Amino acid sequence: MIEMAALLIAAAAFVVSIYSALWTRDALVETQHQTQLAREANQATLEALKETQRQTTLALEANEVTKRQLEFAQQEAERGRIVSAWSVLTTKARGNSGKKEALETLINLGVELEGLDLSCKTMGGWDAEKDKCETGVFLDGVTPHKTAPRAKMADVDFSGVDLHKAQLVGAELVSANFSSALLGWANLSQADLKFADFSGANFGFTDFTGADLRYADFTNAFLSNVRFEGAKLGAANLANHTLHGINLSGADFCSAIIDGEKVCAPYLKQEQLDQAWAWADRPPILGTDMFGRTLHPPPLCDPSLRPAYLEKRSWDKPEGC
Repeated sequence: MIEMAALLIAAAAFVVSIYSALWTRDALVETQHQTQLAREANQATLEALKETQRQTTLALEANEVTKRQLEFAQQEAERGRIVSAWSVLTTKARGNSGKKEALETLINLGVELEGLDLSCKTMGGWDAEKDKCETGVFLDGVTPHKTAPRAKMADVDFSGVDLHKAQLVGAELVSANFSSALLGWANLSQADLKFADFSGANFGFTDFTGADLRYADFTNAFLSNVRFEGAKLGAANLANHTLHGINLSGADFCSAIIDGEKVCAPYLKQEQLDQAWAWADRPPILGTDMFGRTLHPPPLCDPSLRPAYLEKRSWDKPEGC
């Protein structure tokens, strides 16, 4: 009986081991199957990623082509605007002939305008019999965009041109010709105007704050309520001009060099200075006149009056000064 029980137990164990082996085999087969499915899924994912990358590359290449096409189109459009603006500026025409807008366009695009000639004689507004400009080019109110680069207009000829209310702040206008031009309410602050010709020009409420006016010629110009605060006026010709009520605060009359020597105000007279004014904390830098006589500051105003003066936005001498 004992031997029979042992045999039965052994047989049962054998059967269990066989079933266990079969189960393990099935489990391995299923694992291999799942692994194969995972590999296939991963492969499909990789193929999908590759296709996505390919499509992305194609899209980027297409975008780059489109970008280059847009840049080319913009460049062509800009060239067209420049050509058109130059055509308008150089066409012989006086008065309101679109030249203001053309000038603004070229300045905004950073085009150098050295030597541009819009003079009354060139543009057909000169009366030979009367020997004067009857109708010059209208550039009144010309205003480049605030983000435009600095206007480069050295040696331009604006003689006889109407520049009323022109906004040419910081412009490069070395040796520019403004003879007989109309410059009322024009803003030329911070502009480089060395050697500029303002002979016979008409000013009124013109702002030259911080401008470089060394060697400029104001012969026979009409100066009225002009602001020279902080301007460089060394060797500027202001002879025979009344400076009544003009603000000379911080103006530098000793900033010119002629023949290697510093020159102050050879054309300035003390009686002219006596007509002007300046803040006491910013007197003008003076020197001597052509006869070697020391020039003294104009009447100086108490800086405590400045806040009320600035609030009033006046061009006249401060009240109470």
